[in-house]
Amino acid sequence: MHFRFITYLCSLIIVISSISLPVFASSNKSFSKAQLKSLADQAAVRHDLDPVLFRILIHHESTWRTRIISSSGAIGLTQLMPNTAKGICGLSRQELFNPKKNLDCGAQYFASLIKRFDSVELALCAYNAGPSITAKLGRCPNYKVTRKYAKSIQTAWSRHVWSNIWVLD
Repeated sequence: MHFRFITYLCSLIIVISSISLPVFASSNKSFSKAQLKSLADQAAVRHDLDPVLFRILIHHESTWRTRIISSSGAIGLTQLMPNTAKGICGLSRQELFNPKKNLDCGAQYFASLIKRFDSVELALCAYNAGPSITAKLGRCPNYKVTRKYAKSIQTAWSRHVWSNIWVLD
């Protein structure tokens, strides 16, 4: 009986810590939002991305929280999976919590997807659902979350583009 109680107690502690981890880990004490946006813009320019598009992606992925971890294990501002970050940029799981490294790797990865698929829409689908399934289908996977994700980012991006065009007239 004593062993079962300890096992139950340990399980309860794990569940509670996993629920509270994103809240605790999402605090951002070392960088202001303005500094993060500046780092994001620098990474975007370095990898030939539109900084506005990259900022919108970051906002959708993490709402600018540097230490957030998703339920699937994606980490940081650009919500990179550790294996993806390791393969693309050689980053360790711990390095993904470094905002500058996370943003640079996220920009590099997203830029590579745009080049691979020759389409922002398909790159967004691949970023969300994975490049393998997107390449296999040759289109955005028919996942509700992925379609909503790609549409939402593209809509925000086009609104920004059009609002700036009207200002220039």
